[in-house]
Amino acid sequence: MKQIRIIVLLLTLLILLGACKSGSEFRVINRCSYPTYVALEDGELRTISGGEEYTFKVDTDTQSFLTGEVSRKMTVRAFGQTYSLINDISQPQQDTTVVTLKAGKTLKAYLHPNRACVMIRNNRDIEIPLAEIWRYKHNTIEHQRVGAIFDIAPGEEIWERVLPMATDSPGESFYYVVHIFEDMDAQPQIFGDPENVLYKDERWVITLD
Repeated sequence: MKQIRIIVLLLTLLILLGACKSGSEFRVINRCSYPTYVALEDGELRTISGGEEYTFKVDTDTQSFLTGEVSRKMTVRAFGQTYSLINDISQPQQDTTVVTLKAGKTLKAYLHPNRACVMIRNNRDIEIPLAEIWRYKHNTIEHQRVGAIFDIAPGEEIWERVLPMATDSPGESFYYVVHIFEDMDAQPQIFGDPENVLYKDERWVITLD
C-alpha cells in the first residue's frame, strides 16, 4: 500500500511538473519580396529577407496550475521596404505596436506587403545633399513632393516607402519622379517618367554612378 502511495505521488509530481510552462516564441513571417526589419523592446533590429522568417525567443515567468496563465506584453518595432504596420495608406507611417506573448506558446505575425519603395544607391565619390521624391498624376499637371532624403554619403543606400498605385483604380493613376541635387545651387538631375508606376511590393532602384 505504501508503495502504491509513493507511485501515485510520483505520478502526480510528474504531471504537475509537466504542466509547468515557461518561455515564449514570437515568429515573424515576411511575406514581402523585400527585407523587413523587426525588434522586440530595445533589442537588436533583425533583418528578415523577403520570403523568410525569424523566431524570437522570449523569457517569461513559469506558468503552472497554481499561477494560472502567464503572459508578457512587449513592444514590437516592425517595418520594411514595402511594408508598414498601418495598412491604411491615408494614415501616417507607424512602426511600433504592442503584442502579448503567453508562456509555452508561439505567437505568429505575418508581414504582408502594403507599400512600394524608392531606393537610392550612391556609388559616386561625393555626398548627395538632397534627393526629392515627387508623385505625379497621369493626364494632369498635379504633382506633390512626398519624400526628401538628405545627405546621402558615398556608398550609402537609402530607401523610402511610398504609396503604391492600386491595380483596380485606373482613375487614380500616378507615377514617381526623383530629383537628385549634387549642388543645391544648381538644377537637379531628374530620374523617372510616366512609365514609373509603382504597385504594391514593387521597388524602384536609382543607382548613381
